[in-house]
Parts: sequence; structure tokens; C-alpha cells
Amino acid sequence: MMNSKYTKAFNIEDEPAKVRERYGKTAFGNGCLMARRLVEAGVTFVEVGLGGWDTHAAAQAALAGRGAGMMGRGGPGLLPTLDQGMSALIEDLAQHGLLENTVVAWMGEFGRTPRINQNAGRDHWPQSWSVVLGGGGIKGGQAIGKTDADGVEILDQPIHTMDVIATMAKAMGIPLDTTFTTPNGRPIPVVRDGEPIKGLI
Repeated sequence: MMNSKYTKAFNIEDEPAKVRERYGKTAFGNGCLMARRLVEAGVTFVEVGLGGWDTHAAAQAALAGRGAGMMGRGGPGLLPTLDQGMSALIEDLAQHGLLENTVVAWMGEFGRTPRINQNAGRDHWPQSWSVVLGGGGIKGGQAIGKTDADGVEILDQPIHTMDVIATMAKAMGIPLDTTFTTPNGRPIPVVRDGEPIKGLI
């Protein structure tokens, strides 16, 4: 692995200063830039993490980067960091001719409560949340599904986890009936009871 050609993709210092500034000189921004370099080098799966979304207290400070809450201590908040890095990645993938063959997914494991708690934060909310999908031939520029005005309940076209997985698999050309087998003989289907999201593929 240390002698792999892919190790050069980690040298983000090779990028022009203008490109580095576009992504943002944060761990997440650097990760997004490295992701583009890895995809360009031929790596087939890349994950970039941005932690700190467990905003049970001082949510506004953590998200916007103001005050003393969570990631808001003197640095960019979660939302500016995410917006800059992710938009740069998508733009850069497109400029390098890679977006049509690369699926980009932005998601977490659950949402946050629509209402603020007593600690000026938001708690866990698994009933509804947002996922962003793009690239790989996915039809962008649209919102699929709908919640009520407060984001409490799903009103239209509920989408389940396996539907998201099925959509990504379809976009990547992976047959939805693909099943892998563990060393002890246990079958693991790529998609279990999911269908590609209508309107995206």
C-alpha cells in the first residue's frame, strides 16, 4: 500500500493555492480535495467525514460558527465548512469530467428535532431528515418527498434507507439483486427490500 500509485493523491500540497482556498483550509475541506484527487486516480470508494453534528446544546453556535458552542469556538461552523467543501468538490469533479461517473452522497444516520430544547440545542430525530444525492447520472436540481412545515412528519413520498442504497447502486451500475457471501456462508444482499427513488434515475 505504501508503494501504491494512489499515495500521490494524498499530496494536496501539490494543488494550486487558489484550489486549496476554494475548498477551505479545514480538515473537511482538505478531505474533499483529497477525495477528488483519489477519484481522479481511480479509487472507487471514498468517504469524507465531518463530525460534530450531535448538537444537543448551543446548536446555533456549532452550526454557524458563532459563540462558544461546540465547533463554534473561534473557527468556522459546521454549515459554512460543509457548504464550502462540498460545493467545491462537486464543482471540481464536474470541471475534471468526473461527476457523471461519480455518485456523491451527503447524509447522516438521523435528523435533529425540529424544535429547540432547553439547552438551545436539538436532539435526535429519526422520523425525517434530508439526504443529498448527485452525480453518476442522477437527475439533480429537485427535492423528492415532503414534510410538514416544521419538518416533523413526512407528508409525501416517504423514502427509506434501502431506497437510498438502491438508488446509489443503480446509478453505479450495480445490479440490485447482487448478493455477497461471507466467509462463513452468510448471504449479504447489497439491497434488501429497496427500490430506486423515482425521478432520480
